[in-house]
Amino acid sequence: MPTTSAPTTPTSPIAITGVGVVSPLGLGAQAFWEGLVEGRCAIEAQPTPELPAHARFQARAPALDMREHLPRAYRKFARLMARDSELAVVAANLAAAHAGWPGPMDEASQRPCAPECLAAHVGAALIAPDIPELARAMHAAADADGNWDMARWGEHGMGQLTPLWMLKFLPNMLACHISILHQAKGPSNTITAGEASGLLSIAEAVRIIERGDAHAALAGSGDSRTNHLAIERLRLIGRLATPPQDADPASIVRPYDPAAPGSVAGEGAAIFTLERPGAARDRGVTPIASILGSGCSQAIPTNPGSGAPALPGLGARAGGVGGVGGVGGVGGSDDGMGEALARAISIALRRAGLGPDDLDAAFVHAAGEPALDSAEALGLMGALGTRTAGLELAWITPNLGETMAAGGSLLAAAAALSLHHQRLPARLGPHDAPGNGAGSGGTPWSEVNATARPSTPASLRHVLVATSALGGQCAALVLGA
Repeated sequence: MPTTSAPTTPTSPIAITGVGVVSPLGLGAQAFWEGLVEGRCAIEAQPTPELPAHARFQARAPALDMREHLPRAYRKFARLMARDSELAVVAANLAAAHAGWPGPMDEASQRPCAPECLAAHVGAALIAPDIPELARAMHAAADADGNWDMARWGEHGMGQLTPLWMLKFLPNMLACHISILHQAKGPSNTITAGEASGLLSIAEAVRIIERGDAHAALAGSGDSRTNHLAIERLRLIGRLATPPQDADPASIVRPYDPAAPGSVAGEGAAIFTLERPGAARDRGVTPIASILGSGCSQAIPTNPGSGAPALPGLGARAGGVGGVGGVGGVGGSDDGMGEALARAISIALRRAGLGPDDLDAAFVHAAGEPALDSAEALGLMGALGTRTAGLELAWITPNLGETMAAGGSLLAAAAALSLHHQRLPARLGPHDAPGNGAGSGGTPWSEVNATARPSTPASLRHVLVATSALGGQCAALVLGA
């Protein structure tokens, strides 16, 4: 029987007892891990040749038949799930199974804690609507010349959308479906902070358990950027490459390469089961990893001309700085992201009671977009100093593309599995990029170890997970074996 007593404040790190992953590498944490170890690139050319160059290559997760993943009583609600929700719901089911928890909507008495003591914190993005549905409504609202007509929208356009249409595309629907399916009646929240959403959601769930408001939590994030509108958003913020149709998919995303062309659209979700210290041991479950500390910060740059706030986290082609051709150049100033990321990392280390020399590896965004990679390198150097040059880096963007809100939790999943297996995943990237190589000098990323390498065994005690995000949010976690 689950306990119904008031949660108590833990005295040791929160345990990760389950990891659920849906990614272009497959369903489940095992498929995800095997793909990373093998160094597999899941980016593929799309079969539609008329797509614009920035949409020719994508990294798509497997198609999901939600009838296979939902209890019979809940299947009617599948029509209210956008792709983002589907990814997160399946990842949550996999996480619960990995932890030895009951499945969705199973008998509550089998759960590790009472529903009131189970929290759900899920990061999400602004979900792009399905083009066919929206196109019908927009067409009905056009006048005789094909121009938008507000009056026709009210009279004819809105009627093309079902009354529940909006529910599919609300960011909080990921957490909503997960909470209902897993009877999580404790604290619940949705964080929409770009690529930092997953790490921030995990950190908040940890704090909820630490302060005694829950015994356990489902936490992580999900996002799909392969919708046509979502792809266009990525293009407008300068994140996407425009490769030729015959490009090698494995050569497109090149982290820490000054000549990198950008990324491709990706999708995925990673959800964790988090439990109070001792709870897993009481159930005979060995934790996969522990969360030792977290930190966050915010970059708020201003426009040099007007002094008004500027949007950080843009790629160089959209006005970002710190990259080749951006304001300040490769070695120049970033847009505040480097400093903010350094603060987040430093806070996480301090809360973990560790210093830079205690880290065995760092899992980073490594966007393959020079402006972002430059700022990230500045952040690592600002927080870790001379430890940066010798620190093993790991990343997943060349494997999965740009997954935005899902990126932080997928990165954390890779880090937790690395600790569990005591092995670093293969590192895809440039072999001989100009200026690449720790300690060679000349550019921010020349101070980090970024050359490609196969998967290797490693003695891992403490690893860092860190990312910045469009809008300036930066987040970091320190995980321990």
